[in-house]
Amino acid sequence: MTVESKAMRVLVLGFSVTAEKNGYVEAAAERLAADGLPRPIDLRKVGLGGFHPSNLPPLIDYILDREKPDAVVFEIATSSFRNQTNADLNHPPILAALLNACHTRNLPCAFLDLPRTDVEFATDWVVTQHGDACRQLGLPHAAVAPSEGMFKDVVHPTPDGIATLSDALLALLRDLVAEPLIVPKAIAASGRQSCFAFSRVLAPGAGRRFERAGLEFTCAELHPGQPLHIKLPQPTRIIGLMAIAGPRSGQIRVAVPQGEARTVQPYDPYCYYERMYPMRMAPFMASELVLQQLPGVPEVDLLKGEKDTGPRIGYLAALFTSYDTDPAQGLKL
Repeated sequence: MTVESKAMRVLVLGFSVTAEKNGYVEAAAERLAADGLPRPIDLRKVGLGGFHPSNLPPLIDYILDREKPDAVVFEIATSSFRNQTNADLNHPPILAALLNACHTRNLPCAFLDLPRTDVEFATDWVVTQHGDACRQLGLPHAAVAPSEGMFKDVVHPTPDGIATLSDALLALLRDLVAEPLIVPKAIAASGRQSCFAFSRVLAPGAGRRFERAGLEFTCAELHPGQPLHIKLPQPTRIIGLMAIAGPRSGQIRVAVPQGEARTVQPYDPYCYYERMYPMRMAPFMASELVLQQLPGVPEVDLLKGEKDTGPRIGYLAALFTSYDTDPAQGLKL
């Protein structure tokens, strides 16, 4: 009697190229059975459209704990982050956060670097850093060179491009799931980031569920004049907030009672539709917080459509937090 082996759940975690419906991940999934991979694969994805690598460290634990993959493919070279200040210097700690999240869960991982038309592929420091880290750790790495007819804009693929990217993903999966499975070693880091989901303070059945391309949160609803008061499990360093940005979002005040306060604005010219919006803030310590939806309509013009000037509504997904770790523990990238 033949015993079928359990499918290995592989998560592709990436940005808007990964988030596209009927994109390269789906094209690869359709070909899994015919491609003769070493073992059955259950291919999943989380696509974070509009995000950058710097947004991943506080979210990676939440995503991996929710998705429970057996292995991970990181597609994190396609966002427009290369011109951010000190992007090249800030990238190794981001890689450390992703690798350490896999290390602590005993997850094999790989990096799939997809091209952009505005990046010189041969000299791209992102591809170089990923390649160097993967060589050091023995992890699979694939960098897809751009070619004629691959793109419909700066980064998103045409049907021919989808075929090329799915070929690259299948080839990378073959290396990722082959024995022996390679889990990254612990990487030296001076701190870790995490998130506190607002679903933890909601009553059962309360809140608004928001899901897009695999990223899912149940959000706390916030109205002007109706502050939300929450207590945290222990004194916590707060470094940011993620909320839904959309036609009726606006400024949100985050404050320690009788203490420090920060104001963030999940609103920009793209708020003619709703999406998750990660925001950083100057760090502060808190054991409890009061969050308020401010009533003002943001003075930001939309790129298209008519601006909604009705009452503001906030939808809070998660607080971003951080804590210190021993930088002497682990390998240095």
